[in-house]
Amino acid sequence: VSGVRSSFVVDDDAAAVCVVTCEYGEPAPGDMPVLAESSTLWELRRRVTGEDQITFYAPVGDDRLAWSQLIVHPTFERARLIQRRRWGGQSTLRVGYPVDELLMCRLLVSEGVLVVHGATVEYEGMALLFAGHSGAGKSTMAAIAESAGAKVLSDDRSIVTVRDSTPTVWGTPWHGTHRRGSPNPLPLTAMFLLVQDDADRTERMSPARATGELLVRLIHPGSRPMDMERLLDGVAAVAERVPMAELRFRPTETAFRLAADFARRGRR
Repeated sequence: VSGVRSSFVVDDDAAAVCVVTCEYGEPAPGDMPVLAESSTLWELRRRVTGEDQITFYAPVGDDRLAWSQLIVHPTFERARLIQRRRWGGQSTLRVGYPVDELLMCRLLVSEGVLVVHGATVEYEGMALLFAGHSGAGKSTMAAIAESAGAKVLSDDRSIVTVRDSTPTVWGTPWHGTHRRGSPNPLPLTAMFLLVQDDADRTERMSPARATGELLVRLIHPGSRPMDMERLLDGVAAVAERVPMAELRFRPTETAFRLAADFARRGRR
């Protein structure tokens, strides 16, 4: 484990939540219905035994090839990772991204914790989260904030939950353009929905709209009904406690300063 992920590694004596057995083999998708997918990169199917089967693909010419497969037991206590031998020129099993992200997202979602498509920065003691789909400008805003003196916790995906009645945010090792990620938690001060525009302004959202905007920007691959109930409760709790605004912005420091001003007002 190296790079950003190294700061997220726990000690060897930490108890395992899910034990993953790794093996070489030929991943086979099967004929069960696809319950969730991400473009052509992966797809989720559920076996009749209740196990979740996530197959990862790579483009090969005009087609695609299943190069890895994760089979997760319904209890989430164990999983199997099957991978083609020497795939991508590697002589060892690849157990990092995207396998680590998918497993962690499933675990966090089962506990009602949010994994948000959003960049988070620490500035003047405040934690500001900038949410948006791919291409919305999360990495751009993180870079602008860093140039203004902020510390980047994550420039692409952030973890949010309510801990002891306090909304709290963490960075993640799953970064975007910039290799940034911090496991340190901070009280979440304000959230922003990024909208690229030709002028800079903020417009505060109601908790009801904030709930909806957050919900469609969560990562929850193949969540089961009981998980979705916890997730909805978590989103509503965060939206009630943390001010959120639509941030229309140009890629300049002025927009970040505007967001910081909004956060200061919400903290008073």
